[in-house]
Amino acid sequence: MWIRRPSDLVAVAAISCSLALAAPSRAQQDDALHDWRDRFKVGMDRYRAGAVADAIAFWEPIYREMGAAKGYRLAYNLGVAYQEFGDATHAAERLESFLAEVEARRARKDTLEPIVAKEETEARARTATLAATKGRIRVAAGARAIAAQVDAGEPRVSGFVAYVTPGAHKITFGPGTSESTTQEITVRAGELVDVTPPPPVEPKTTTPAPSSDGNHGRLLREPTPTKIVHEIDHPFHVAVIFVSGSLTAVSVVLPIVTYAHAANLRRTYASSTNPGEHTNIENDYGSAQATANLSLAVPVVLALTTASLAAWYLVGTRERDIVVPIVAPMQNGALAGVGGRF
Repeated sequence: MWIRRPSDLVAVAAISCSLALAAPSRAQQDDALHDWRDRFKVGMDRYRAGAVADAIAFWEPIYREMGAAKGYRLAYNLGVAYQEFGDATHAAERLESFLAEVEARRARKDTLEPIVAKEETEARARTATLAATKGRIRVAAGARAIAAQVDAGEPRVSGFVAYVTPGAHKITFGPGTSESTTQEITVRAGELVDVTPPPPVEPKTTTPAPSSDGNHGRLLREPTPTKIVHEIDHPFHVAVIFVSGSLTAVSVVLPIVTYAHAANLRRTYASSTNPGEHTNIENDYGSAQATANLSLAVPVVLALTTASLAAWYLVGTRERDIVVPIVAPMQNGALAGVGGRF
């Protein structure tokens, strides 16, 4: 583990200048960096106070939001902080990311600030020290993505290099799953050991044993006999519609009779000259007319009911195919199929 020196604080603090200073012509970019700058300063305050883990907790999300190319200076800071915290794996990853971006910018002939060259020299020295003092376990990506856990560390997707203390270590593939497997290795300081994930477990298939007829030793491999029948399923029998329609037709007679009776009373009233008979007929006509009006509702209600039943019958009809059992004669017995619906 590196011992933090005042020069470390200066190196880590360098990026705060790049985040804090910007030319007036880049005002819009400053606005975009405003949130990152403030959060970085909070992390820097925690780092200077000796709370390295807190600083990492503030800086790591910023780095992931900025990306490896844009946040390469912050990658250097994180590499230093991780190394001081004792996380050699993440320290090496962030320092190597920083160095890769520096080389890419130099290849593009970008202008690099003097502080970047100093950080590059420091980063190369740190990665060299990690490689020399730690053992490295390179977990290959393999043919499939699988989680790998080195000792009691955090599981990660295979395809990474873990920096570990020299000695014996345990790598668990697929921790917490039914396919979990473990490999134990010993790594010396400065040594790089490759570990390959195990191949995927092939699913077990069970092949049913063939049956014998018991007489000639012949195997019976005939498939189960079935047949498909197309079935139409109605919500109710069609006779219900015919009965309702018949009742509707018969009910039409009732208003015909009642209206005819009311019309007959009206004609009798008109032809009569007897005042007393007029009074009686007038009372009877009022009752007959009311009865005729009520009787008209009967065929109307029945007609609506018949129409509703017919619509329900059409809309509620379902068609499906069913597999029905077949009993087929076979040697020494019979073979029955199994029915089902789909």
